[in-house]
Amino acid sequence: MVNQETPAKFKVTPDTGGGLSLSIWIWEGTPSEFRDILFYHELKEAEFLFVDGLSKDEAHKKAVSLHMTYAKKFLPEDKFREFLEWQSQFEKYGADSFFGK
Repeated sequence: MVNQETPAKFKVTPDTGGGLSLSIWIWEGTPSEFRDILFYHELKEAEFLFVDGLSKDEAHKKAVSLHMTYAKKFLPEDKFREFLEWQSQFEKYGADSFFGK
């Protein structure tokens, strides 16, 4: 489900009480200092999709913008640069996705 190509993913899953839950997976190869950023991204993307009714593409783009702001705010400058470099390897998180090119 998550791997080197897809480091984070969310899905609505059945819970033990008979209802539904939002499940978020983060790839174990994700650097520990970046996991909360990917978690935040997936949480916001799910919110935009399920609560706000945006399309998957719109929800993703909006979540990217927010996770970039989050990363810049909470990571030291050097770690933020590392994060940018690390995430650039993923097509859906590449510069085109972040800057709308």
